[in-house]
Amino acid sequence: MASPLLSSRFPSDPDVLTVKTANPNMEEIIPQAEARHDSNRFVDKKYGSNYSHKAIADPEDRTPLRSDPNCVFCKISAAEEPARYRYLDNDLMVIVNKLTWVPLMLLVIPRKHMSQIQMWSSGLLSRMGNLAVDMGAMYSPNGFRILSNFGRDGMQSQSHGHIHVIGGTSLGPYA
Repeated sequence: MASPLLSSRFPSDPDVLTVKTANPNMEEIIPQAEARHDSNRFVDKKYGSNYSHKAIADPEDRTPLRSDPNCVFCKISAAEEPARYRYLDNDLMVIVNKLTWVPLMLLVIPRKHMSQIQMWSSGLLSRMGNLAVDMGAMYSPNGFRILSNFGRDGMQSQSHGHIHVIGGTSLGPYA
């Protein structure tokens, strides 16, 4: 799995960086304030990009999780599908959701494939929660909601675990 590489600044905007990915036809733009360049990868020291925890489904099973070749989030993580990134490191990514039900719809996603239940019992959840709060505060300073869907009745549509950050409008009592 190739990691996106940082290229030169976007020529028309000095506060924007361009990400070169494994797919030469795909470039993504990330605001400079959201990422720093370090050794040809995006890192943010606050979230510890050198974090080495391997998420596991069963505490007795020490086998690292594998990517699912049919999973859209795994394809985004491998830079095989386009996405609008808001954060990216070796373990986590934040992308803009393609759905536009409310003005702010971000997804905080582990880069390795794992189910919702695996994600919630992994060592990544604390980092994901902190990142979700910071992204919500940055992009929706008047308020936001963090949520996760489980199973059919919970309207879970992706098998790859993730957290939603929604906001940008009054959300009402339920979303």
